[in-house]
Amino acid sequence: MLLFLLLYSCSSNNKAIIIYQYSDLTVTRVVTCSKSTFYYGTEIGEEQGRIWVEDAGIVSGYSGYIEFSSSGKIRILSGDGYFQTENSDTALFRSDDVYAYNRPIIGDSICAFNSVLKIEKEENDLAETEINVTYITYEDNTCF
Repeated sequence: MLLFLLLYSCSSNNKAIIIYQYSDLTVTRVVTCSKSTFYYGTEIGEEQGRIWVEDAGIVSGYSGYIEFSSSGKIRILSGDGYFQTENSDTALFRSDDVYAYNRPIIGDSICAFNSVLKIEKEENDLAETEINVTYITYEDNTCF
C-alpha cells in the first residue's frame, strides 16, 4: 500500500501524503499546493468518499481535528476553512464545524491538522495521543 501511495504522489502535484492511524482506522490526507483531501482508509481516487478543503490565498489557511471513534466512525472537525464532502458514507466519515468554545482536546483518539505541517507536528507532539501519524513529504516548492 505504501508503494501505491508513493507512486500516486509522484504522478501529481502532491506536496505531502499524511497517514493518520488509530487502532484499525486510517485517514489518508493528500496535500497539494492549494488543497488538502482526506480519505477514509488508504484508498485514494475520485470515486472514493472524501472531504476536502482548499486554501483561498496568501492570508488564509485551514486547521481542525481528526476524531477517531471505537465504533469505526471518523469525524473531520473543521476549525478554520471551508470544508466540502463528496461520495462519503456520512455514517462513518463526515465533517463537522468546531468553534473555539467547543474545540476538542488533543488526546488519545483526537489529533490536530493544519495547513502548515510544522505547526501540526508541534501541536500533536505536545499532546499524548494514541494516533500514529506518518508524513511523506516532498521538497518541491513550486507552488509557494
